[in-house]
Amino acid sequence: MQDARTSRRSGLEAEPIDALEKRPVLAPASKTAFTLVELLVVLGILSALAAITVPALSLARAKVTELKGMANLKSIALPLNAFANDHEDRYPPSMGAVGFGPGWNWHDPRKLVAVNERVPGIHRSVSAYLRDYIDDAKVLSCPAVPGACTYLQQMWDAGDNWDNPATPATTKDLFTGSFCLYWNYEGLLDTRTKRLFKGPWGPACGKAYSRLLASDHFGYGNGLDIPPSFSYASCEPFDDAGINDKADMPRWVSLAPGPGNVPPPVETFPRISLKAVYTDGHVERYSSSDVVPMWVIVNRADLTAYKIDGTQGTPGLFFLPANAVPAR
Repeated sequence: MQDARTSRRSGLEAEPIDALEKRPVLAPASKTAFTLVELLVVLGILSALAAITVPALSLARAKVTELKGMANLKSIALPLNAFANDHEDRYPPSMGAVGFGPGWNWHDPRKLVAVNERVPGIHRSVSAYLRDYIDDAKVLSCPAVPGACTYLQQMWDAGDNWDNPATPATTKDLFTGSFCLYWNYEGLLDTRTKRLFKGPWGPACGKAYSRLLASDHFGYGNGLDIPPSFSYASCEPFDDAGINDKADMPRWVSLAPGPGNVPPPVETFPRISLKAVYTDGHVERYSSSDVVPMWVIVNRADLTAYKIDGTQGTPGLFFLPANAVPAR
């Protein structure tokens, strides 16, 4: 009996041992970890892919921004022509002026709101003329500017009653945009011969008038962009540019002072891709090397231009697309 019980107990105890012996034994882990060389190869491949992908993404973003800018310019031309159709084929007055009464003179063509009405019966804001044709003020802004403008829509909705909340309530505030607006605007192409640039007064203006309605801003020596003096500025980005965020609309400004020549030599121009829209609504691309300088007239009586010396408040030079200037 004892032997039998012992035998049974031994059998019961042996069973788990036998079962364990029958279990499959796991093979040792395969020694396939990356070596340092293989890891470096993988990192090199990833770096190469990044080097290809990142510039491609940057180019894609730049292309999208460019297309938005072209759409915005077109969205200015179409309402302007609709306005002209409703107003005897005439575009509204330019806001690029300063002064009141017979002594008013020209100023920065980017102005969306002037300091005051230059003569009785003329509004001081673009919005007063085009608000019924343009609802969203974003179309009046270049999408490449380095930052948003807090008060753009507020300015547009206010029109002639625009009052910048950031300034004393007793002052009349102007507003300077990012596009240059050239309808019904005049500037000097040559300070010696007094040759004029004349923006279009309507869709069917004569040969002496340009067909240029609006363009990206590209300028030089603007008194609001100091320091440094004689700087280049644009609503479009360019190499070695900083940001001027003190104006109504932020803009790109060269960090190093320009050559000081007036006009500056073309070889000193930053490389910028620019756009312009014309009276028939088409938008053209052009480069910063394919431009002509335009001086702002400080005295309409004798066609004297502002000096380009970086003096605070002076508008500086504006560069027009070369093919926007009518032949002599």
